[in-house]
Amino acid sequence: MSMSEKRRVLIDNDPLILKLWQYHAVKAKVELDVFSAVADFLSVQNKFENTNTLIYLDRHLGDDLKGEKEAKKLYENGFREIYLVTADRSGLDHLGEYITGVISKRPPF
Repeated sequence: MSMSEKRRVLIDNDPLILKLWQYHAVKAKVELDVFSAVADFLSVQNKFENTNTLIYLDRHLGDDLKGEKEAKKLYENGFREIYLVTADRSGLDHLGEYITGVISKRPPF
């Protein structure tokens, strides 16, 4: 399945980033679901096919939650395409196997 056919999920605690990505998704005609916390997404994860979902996960989720650690929860729930979203790439030399890649805060569509 190509990237353009996959569902996309953004998890970020910044409401402005969520709105920015939603705006760009509409312009690009891309289906995007947004959540402000991993727990919110996990509470409805059964609505998403784990093999057909790209997850974009903020690195700094607030309340000392790190995207690098939260990605592991998503991976353990069967999601395999998890991208860390950040403007701060420091200390990202050794990512876990559960993180597919790192992208900037700019929407990739």
